[in-house]
Amino acid sequence: MMVHKYFLGYLLLVSFGGINMIRSSSALSDKTATRPPAAKLAPLSTARPSFQALVGERTGTNFSEIATLKSLPLETERIGSDEVLIKVVFAGVNGGCETFRARGEYAFRGNTQFNTNTNENKDDTSEAETADNYYRLGAEGVGIIEAIGADVAAITNNTIRVGQAVCFVGSAFSEYTTSKATMVWPIPDPHGGQEEANAKDDNTGEDATTQRRDRVLAEYVGLRISALTACAMLEKTGKIRQGETVLITAAAGGAGHFAVQFAKLAGCTVIGTVGSDEKARALQSLEYGCDHVINYNQVEDLGQEIKRIAPEGVDVVFEGVGGHMIQIALEVMKPQPSSRLLQVGYISEYPHTYADADTDTDTDTSNSNAIDCADLFWNSKTITRPDGSIIYGNAWPKNDPAAIGDCKDRILQLYQEGKLQSFVDSGSYQFHGGLASVADAVEYMLSGTAIGKVVVKIPK
Repeated sequence: MMVHKYFLGYLLLVSFGGINMIRSSSALSDKTATRPPAAKLAPLSTARPSFQALVGERTGTNFSEIATLKSLPLETERIGSDEVLIKVVFAGVNGGCETFRARGEYAFRGNTQFNTNTNENKDDTSEAETADNYYRLGAEGVGIIEAIGADVAAITNNTIRVGQAVCFVGSAFSEYTTSKATMVWPIPDPHGGQEEANAKDDNTGEDATTQRRDRVLAEYVGLRISALTACAMLEKTGKIRQGETVLITAAAGGAGHFAVQFAKLAGCTVIGTVGSDEKARALQSLEYGCDHVINYNQVEDLGQEIKRIAPEGVDVVFEGVGGHMIQIALEVMKPQPSSRLLQVGYISEYPHTYADADTDTDTDTSNSNAIDCADLFWNSKTITRPDGSIIYGNAWPKNDPAAIGDCKDRILQLYQEGKLQSFVDSGSYQFHGGLASVADAVEYMLSGTAIGKVVVKIPK
């Protein structure tokens, strides 16, 4: 009996600045999914009989309402010949993604089928363990490979092995998860080449080697989805060019701070909008940061401030806020065919989003640029405006695995060279309590106060 079934298709993922779609083969419950038979199966080699995971057994109004801690059998799981078993160390938090998943909306409408679960079958442990009457929660994360399928060595040319640290996508709010071997990103030497014993930290009880490893692993969480989204949208869909002016909203967010760096690395003039001085300082600390940072809570008219900086308008917008912010962005674009807006999400309009300055929750659409952000995103619409400028809804490059592979290689190389910084929100330390702290982490991410990626540490 498989603990997971596999959903082969588009997996919804979110960074602080917005939601992205990527092609994935991650472990997610989906009763309608079918899985091709594996030529070989490798039995799981672990003595631990079960593991803990956050699941949903129905849909509701938000993540906290539906998230249930469930013990799943581990000894009966068998991984496919092309799969790996991963012990999760850090899980990324995507508030919008998990909210839509919990509500059973849009790409997650299939989760409403679990609303037929009865109290009787939920209380019947044997039934619960022989049928997938739940769906798994969580998206991207980082962990350690504990077992590999029979064909993994051949498929990956021995680049994936037991004991290796990797980035993955799928069911990250769990002690264990599985992934296709070809979908994980190997992490080189998270210890930084220093394995000697170190004095323990008085507060955490961890030695310096462990702390260094955890810092690196946590930073890789942001690379797997948020950096990939920024790179793919700007460089592949947007095709940004040297000399262009790029506006990035929610610029200190999970995807936003990576977008700032990719735009600057491309030789663009970068304007970033934020809602606090702390976020402005974070962007200014980047080696490849903004040329101009605007705290819109300190200017009378954001649109006019952008026009002051870029009197002729901006060439490209990386937009993940929605509401009134996207209206401003459309107004400051150059009125010409080469201008393009790349929609990464619309966080100010997500259900259960808190009214915070950096999400700009003013959703007034009374002006001439009024646009339905949800329709634009979920239907991946491309709109050509009367002046020739283009709006790309959900600007993830479609059906182009080669482009995604290029971005992956570029991200890993830039990070290794120290040219790409990955912000892990400093408040993430409060979510080191494992799966029990995930709901609070989702609430925190939706509050709009985070800088960079919010992560949860899953204890050993």
